[in-house]
Amino acid sequence: DLIDRKGLLQEARRRGLGPGLGEVESDLAQERAEADKAGLPFEEAPSRAKAEAESRIRRLLQASVRVLRPGRKDVEEYYWGNLGEFREPERIRARHIVVRGAAAARKIRDELASGVRFEDLARRESLGEEGPRGGDLGWVGEEDLPEELWAALRVLDLGVPSAPVTSAWGSHILKAEGRRPARMMGLDEAEPGILGRLTQEREEQALQGLCQQRRARADVRINPEFAPFAAEKPSPVRKAGKPARGKTPAPAAARKKPVPAKTPV
Repeated sequence: DLIDRKGLLQEARRRGLGPGLGEVESDLAQERAEADKAGLPFEEAPSRAKAEAESRIRRLLQASVRVLRPGRKDVEEYYWGNLGEFREPERIRARHIVVRGAAAARKIRDELASGVRFEDLARRESLGEEGPRGGDLGWVGEEDLPEELWAALRVLDLGVPSAPVTSAWGSHILKAEGRRPARMMGLDEAEPGILGRLTQEREEQALQGLCQQRRARADVRINPEFAPFAAEKPSPVRKAGKPARGKTPAPAAARKKPVPAKTPV
């Protein structure tokens, strides 16, 4: 919960608990590596601010609650119970240029053949959101692209632009820059990530307990100015045609009947 985490961060600052610099740099290095692996840009300032806040909260947790760290047995149980998470599908590092129409795609091909850099053409001509990044799609798999683009990308030689490929978005020129075949990640390789995940889960559970303790100790008071609104109760809602609870409908004889009009004599 965002409000709880903000309260914990304030408590850490009140106690003078600063971020652990080694911990922050380790978190940033991991985030940089993940961004690079996915082919995404890494934003230093917001990532550092987030890492420092998380480090302060972890230090508060360490000072307040004992968290049991996961061991090798925990890692093995998680790995063998979640093997699907460690199957890595085939990945290709790719770029593309997307334009409208076959004529525009042929023009791109001609410029590439004349020696113009793929990245420069993508920045200048591509209609895709990756254009400003030189058309960089990052490491993509079959689940990330339309079927026709993935089929064309898989058979490309590295560094060789494709013929135009048509999709619902336009005409694409593709380029493959690297390949990772499908594989199964081993236990030893997966261990650091599993340890991180299990540790985070246990820390989150401990944090929730710490937040509940803080809420239980909180002194909650109602501002007298708003007390009438706090005490006000909603009126009962009745369905049409039914009496309010606790009231008995009048007998049929007591109900008013329409008075017939008098007939002139």
